[in-house]
Order: sequence, then structure tokens, then C-alpha cells
Amino acid sequence: MFQICEELNTPLIPHVKKWTGHRGQWRYLMSHNSGQDEEYLGFIYDASQEIEVVRSSLVQTGNSAACPFMVHFKVKQHPLVSINVHNPCSTDQTRLHSEIMSTLPSILETLEQKSPGTKDVIILGNFNLGPGAKEFSLLKDNGYVHTVAEGCFTDISLENMAGAATCDNIWLSKQAQAGYTGHSKVVREGLTSVWIPNGWAWGGLATDHCPVWAEFYTDSSVGLEDVDLIER
Repeated sequence: MFQICEELNTPLIPHVKKWTGHRGQWRYLMSHNSGQDEEYLGFIYDASQEIEVVRSSLVQTGNSAACPFMVHFKVKQHPLVSINVHNPCSTDQTRLHSEIMSTLPSILETLEQKSPGTKDVIILGNFNLGPGAKEFSLLKDNGYVHTVAEGCFTDISLENMAGAATCDNIWLSKQAQAGYTGHSKVVREGLTSVWIPNGWAWGGLATDHCPVWAEFYTDSSVGLEDVDLIER
């Protein structure tokens, strides 16, 4: 994450140097070891957009999955809680069910105990289950909605560039939905590089999970009818 921020702030890669968009002041926050296998979760954010970190902690779940990483942000002085989740990939559906069924209640309970009154909540990451799975009924019952639709695949491989599963998602609380523009996408382009090994050849993938983004606005005076103005 340090190297990513360094490249964004002081680029050396030609394509990054040529980028004409907003450069930003990029910072990162990384968790302590969140699992049994030296696993770390984190966030990268643009401090020039009036985003600051208030506090962070790992959510204890009592299972073998990586502990979710909960970060309290202020976005233009507005409180926001974001939780990064990584549910390990497994073909054992019983294990997946068990880990999700202990992870999600732990997140909601921790929010209630440590962040009472916080309404803008974003739970995101790799769940390794599609949003239609029954395991997400707890989130839905509490008013959360997902931005990546069932059947919109988020995995990728050189053998199947179109993907085959909806593993990753962004879940929004009722309050966070008010600032969501409705624009979200899975990024599938530009994930290979001639500098990344592919067995004995080159042209490998940077990741087997596609980046997923969702767009929000923070000015309460802006309505959804003005979203096209924000994009420009």
C-alpha cells in the first residue's frame, strides 16, 4: 500500500505520469495481522478530498476467517464507518456459511456497541458469496443493499476473463444509500501486464479479483438529478 501511494503521489510509471485527472494526496491505513496466515487489510484514501481517519480496529469474529477491519472516517466532517471484509476462498460451502454467519453479526454488534448513532456504514470486500445467498439475510433485514448485482461477476482469470462468480461487493446502510448515486462498476480492463509473470511467460494478471467501485456525493444540497454534473 505504501508503494501504491508513493506511485500515485510521485509517479514513475509512464501511464500514471500521463494521467491528467485530479492527482490527490494519497495515504493508506493498514490493519494489524487480521488472520491466522499473516493477512492484512487496509484502505487507501485521498486526503485532499477532506477525508481523515478518526480511529480503526479489527472486529473479533471467533472464526478462522480474517477479522474485518473497521475504520471510522470523517469525510468533509461527516462521520462514515467502512468495514473491509475478506472471507477466504473455499469450496467447502459449510465453512463459508459458518464464517459469514459469524462475521456479519459480529460487525453489526460491534457497530452498535462502539459506534452507536453512526448511520453511514459501508461494508465491502471479498465475501466469496453472491448477494443472493441466504447468509446475507441479516444485512438485508437491517436495511442494507448491495451495489453489485447477482450475476455481475467479479472474479477473473486468464482462462476465463469474463469471470464466473460474484465474490466481491459493497453493502450500504440505509443512510449511506442516500448519498449513493446509483453508479457502480466492476473493472475488468487493464488488469494484465507484460511485466507480470504468467507461468514461464509474461502477461499475467495483477489479481484474480476485479476492482469494484461505487460513486457517492457528500453535498446534501445536491440531488440525484444533479449527478451528471458531478461526473463532469
